[in-house]
Amino acid sequence: MNFSDFDYRIMKKVHSLALNGKGSVEPNPVVGAVIIKNGTIIGKGYHKKFGGAHAEIEAIKNCKNSPKNGTIYVNLEPCCFFGKTPACTDALIKAGIKKVIISNIDPNPKVNGKGLKILKKAGIEVYKGLMEEEGKKLNEVYFKYISSKIPFVTLKAALSVNGKIYHKDQKKYFSSLKSRKFTHKLRSENQAILVGKNTALTDNPHLGVRLFKGKDPIRIILDSNLQTPLSSKIFRNGKAIIFTKVDKSKKREDIENKGCSVEVSKSMNIKNILKKVGKIGISNVLVEGGSEIFSSLIKENLVDKYIFFLTPNIFPEKDSLTVFSKNQTQIKLRFANIKKIDKDIYIEAYNN
Repeated sequence: MNFSDFDYRIMKKVHSLALNGKGSVEPNPVVGAVIIKNGTIIGKGYHKKFGGAHAEIEAIKNCKNSPKNGTIYVNLEPCCFFGKTPACTDALIKAGIKKVIISNIDPNPKVNGKGLKILKKAGIEVYKGLMEEEGKKLNEVYFKYISSKIPFVTLKAALSVNGKIYHKDQKKYFSSLKSRKFTHKLRSENQAILVGKNTALTDNPHLGVRLFKGKDPIRIILDSNLQTPLSSKIFRNGKAIIFTKVDKSKKREDIENKGCSVEVSKSMNIKNILKKVGKIGISNVLVEGGSEIFSSLIKENLVDKYIFFLTPNIFPEKDSLTVFSKNQTQIKLRFANIKKIDKDIYIEAYNN
């Protein structure tokens, strides 16, 4: 099918709608849907939260006229199995939808083309591939997680011009307020945020969302010997998971009594940890430090996206921490976005 300019305009609306669910639907994909009849939008919706109605159901429910013989645009193939909600294919057939246009096939083995086959068998016209690449980017987290069961990893760091992430005489924050607000938005879009023991001990970080309206991510701390103090902000409100080699101890009991989870792992290898995080059902992780964690992730080729805030500072070599270890191997990145945020430069990149 040769898609028209009208098709593209509607699918852009669909993708924009889908983004409204980011940070609330994971580990599910973000999905939007728009229903057209006689050249006019009669219904639209998006997947709002995990366990809630899917985008297609929301769009049908919101129709101002009967959707019968209408066309639905949706960025991901409609599901065809009963999970937390009924199958969307059944709802579309029941609603009398005449045509379905999608961006991407759902890679979930329970779907993966089966949804389209069911719709075709019911006599519905089906077309795929409209804004396919944009759809893949839209659901880059879901596509990675559903195929590998390893979370999508975003490495984020604020650094000086000479690549330092810390100096003993620096102020608490050396990136701009606007950059920090952007970071809090990133946190709200990720299910979890991960740091190492040294970051927890040195900074006593909050790791929450305070400068942006959104929910706090789950805090993950790698602490092989359980050295993080109980008074740490990380353990507030019980929304934390700590990975450690310590099996039984009074400290572990105290942490669990705060409502936090303690995961015992004989190996603290970062890939092993991420596999365990994936099994918990966490599909994306924002990593904010420190340099040892950063280097381990890169060495194991586990970083999916890099986000740097380059600040107008040059720190002395003495008493500074570099973003990566001195033994860091060469990596080639593909810049996806570079822009100025206040006095800082925002850089978004992927593995080449």
